[in-house]
Amino acid sequence: PKRLEAKILNTFLRAGTPSPLLLFARHTTLDTQSAQRRALSGSAEPVQTKSLAREIDLCERPGELTALVLAQGAEFDLSQTIAIFVRLSELQRSIGSHHSQKHRNYAHLQGVTAAIDVLSRQIMRDNKNLTPQDVTAVTLAIAALAPRDVNKELQIMLVQRMIELSPNFPANSISDCLLGVCKSWQIKESSIESALLLELTSSLSSRAILIANQFEPKHISAMLWALAELNIVANEELLHALGRRSVAVASSFSPAEMSDLLWAVAAMEKQVEWELLLLLSQRAIAIAPAFNKWEARKMLKAIEAMGMVMDGDLRQSLTERARSRGGGGCVFVGGIED
Repeated sequence: PKRLEAKILNTFLRAGTPSPLLLFARHTTLDTQSAQRRALSGSAEPVQTKSLAREIDLCERPGELTALVLAQGAEFDLSQTIAIFVRLSELQRSIGSHHSQKHRNYAHLQGVTAAIDVLSRQIMRDNKNLTPQDVTAVTLAIAALAPRDVNKELQIMLVQRMIELSPNFPANSISDCLLGVCKSWQIKESSIESALLLELTSSLSSRAILIANQFEPKHISAMLWALAELNIVANEELLHALGRRSVAVASSFSPAEMSDLLWAVAAMEKQVEWELLLLLSQRAIAIAPAFNKWEARKMLKAIEAMGMVMDGDLRQSLTERARSRGGGGCVFVGGIED
């Protein structure tokens, strides 16, 4: 019966009818007063714009935010829609690691999917008004949500908009959009989608070459890591530009950024310049205690995979960290992992 109720609810929600929120509230335990009031009232009257931002911030569970979306209907402007989309992804992620049955039952998932559909339609309707910052925020939000719950047309539209906006992208939008696409884009055998992805990476690579001097270590490592994950080999001009920039900011790299950078280059079957490897080696030795075992192992394997001679002190420092008991989850991917 609950599954049947959820299907019926989803049908009403997609049609924009607010009254079934009573059923939705019962299954998702919307226990904040504002969410209950909206659900029980059956009113589609929109929340005032000036108070909407506060309403969004007060939502502590995906169900509460979903109730707000469905009660408000299609009355959001673009900035509000993006803010809700981002907030929903944050709330979903916050319960992802310990999702209890009462928070992630079938009705809850159906409601979230319906809300995402409403938000997606709003974004697609106003897609020509999306800025680089908007595209970046929505792309990262999609990556945090289950990609299967997000309209495929929205993902394709975002990639097309990225290509259009790429001449104006700042460094963080280049790396974040590639990361988001990498984590959410479900590559298919479609030649159209493959061509679109290649066009995107080419556009963002060209932009990165032009503004390489604006890149920080996190942008460099994230961009190369995402390209490697997408099985796209960076062109020599991009590698040289980011390599020279890496030399300039080598003293600012964190363990994760160093290991991701070297892994990405190795996965592309390329090599970093000796000067950069020397500077990163010196940096790694200086902050060796900050490495967790996975970062240390990843960096060791990447240098070995590139066939480059490793400094003895660096090998000793990383080997000690690789054998330590501390560290987070394994992050090896691709062909370098045993």
